[in-house]
Amino acid sequence: SVITNEEIQNLGINFALDAISLTPGVTTNQNGTFGGVASVRIRGADSEQTLVLYDGIPINDPSSPGGGFDFSRIDVNEIEKIEILRGTHSTLWGSDAIGGVISITSKQNENNISRNFYSEVGSYNTLRAGASVGRSNINNRFRLGFSQITSDGISKADKENGNLESDPYTSSMISGNGTINLAKDMKLSSSIRWSDTDAKFDNFGPVDGNLSTKTSEIVGNLYLEAPIKKNIINYLSIGYSDIDRNNFTNLEKTFESLGKRLNLRYQGDFIVSNREKIAFGIEREETKADQSKADINSFFALHEFKPLKNFTITSGVRIDDHNSTGSKETLRFASTYQFNDSIKLTASWAEGFKVPTIFQSTYICNFCGLTEPNTNLKPETSKSWDLGFYYSNFIYPVELGLVYFNLKTNNEIGFSFTKGYDNIEEVKSQGIELSGLIKVSEKINISGNYSYIDAKQFEQNRSISKPRIRVPKHSGNIIINYIPKDKINTSLIFIYNGKETDSFSTIGKWYRFDISGSYEINDRVEVYSKIENLLNKKYQQITGYGTPDLSGSLGLRLRM
Repeated sequence: SVITNEEIQNLGINFALDAISLTPGVTTNQNGTFGGVASVRIRGADSEQTLVLYDGIPINDPSSPGGGFDFSRIDVNEIEKIEILRGTHSTLWGSDAIGGVISITSKQNENNISRNFYSEVGSYNTLRAGASVGRSNINNRFRLGFSQITSDGISKADKENGNLESDPYTSSMISGNGTINLAKDMKLSSSIRWSDTDAKFDNFGPVDGNLSTKTSEIVGNLYLEAPIKKNIINYLSIGYSDIDRNNFTNLEKTFESLGKRLNLRYQGDFIVSNREKIAFGIEREETKADQSKADINSFFALHEFKPLKNFTITSGVRIDDHNSTGSKETLRFASTYQFNDSIKLTASWAEGFKVPTIFQSTYICNFCGLTEPNTNLKPETSKSWDLGFYYSNFIYPVELGLVYFNLKTNNEIGFSFTKGYDNIEEVKSQGIELSGLIKVSEKINISGNYSYIDAKQFEQNRSISKPRIRVPKHSGNIIINYIPKDKINTSLIFIYNGKETDSFSTIGKWYRFDISGSYEINDRVEVYSKIENLLNKKYQQITGYGTPDLSGSLGLRLRM
């Protein structure tokens, strides 16, 4: 799935998490809006088994226990597009890509000179503002953007349970990127993003409490594209990410962590003919969490071949050598058959893996009576396959997609009172993803998707299973886009989330209506607004944590 900046603006979306949640096969959860920890699960896999990229650079947090990524901090103002790859993609991207990959691309300057500004006010005393400047010509381009959001927020612990203290949220972001065209068709690109977030949260229970977390994050890369001939292109990249987290209770620091990641990657693309392509590369990744380190050296190769004009076969292999768990090989095969202009079939089979995190490898469970970490941890491994059917008709504008998927993960790491972290669980997940779009008229488009995910988790060598937590069997959404006039755009969003199991309880099914609209006064000025939870429904995404009531916002965009 590809979500563009235009779609994000038309739907009035402020955070990347809300855009990602509208795609099939994806489950999102957040323990309280405005800064609560936000996770993404793809096809029933664990949230830590989702690899996240920013401008091609992995940004999962090396210092977090499971090595996942917190989506609560990603503002959409400077995002060009978000791509969601569902299914296992370890062959190209290595560890963590068991459930899928989420790739975020920053916005680049396309005009000669651009200056943009936006300002927005909303419920809970929420203020958002941002600005960007950019310049481009035949030889180079650059863009610099800034955004900030402040809000009184809601109570992280649900107010329906008597928790009335609001938890404020503040976040600032500066981002920039640039490209320089060098001699012999070479290009040198770079991007950087810095963010600083201060979010209040509540005590375990959850109940009201004076707790907060401050997070500073910086992500940067340097990227060189160097063609040798028209059919051979080399890519070199250096990526770096740094996440510094500090927790406070009554203004006293109670926890701190620092995670760093350095990624060095070379990839070569060789176009053998118009029917055959080969990609190959090497990669080294170094991670650090506080005073502990880990590294992986990798080699990968992919082959794409078209035996027929409408039939494509791809295959790939990757070998990863981790400093503590040794070498791991993963394979991938996929094919696409285009029957005609309307009908396409796809199939894929892939292996995946996830190495133990630094925290899992070094944690000593003192209250379990242990004096050393579990040195026998093995990587989590997976095998998955899917079948897809896609139909499109451009005469009567209709698009339809139907995918069946099956995922099995072995040696999943869980917590044990005898060994601390150990390979004690297996997960089996299967389901269908249905998506569609119909253009009713020149003014009305209707799109939507539905996901059925049957995800079960059980301890190895045992037949008794239990549902995977925070993965509803049924979920989906419908978006009705109505454009009454050229400069007016409106959307009605219906979101449905079925019943799901949580750690200590069951969360009931819920649904929500949102409505958004925008009006271009002229080529430079646009006003926009959004109303969320139109029917003021009471619901929870995680047991005990609140969600916003009926709320809204009003904003202004200037383009110069």
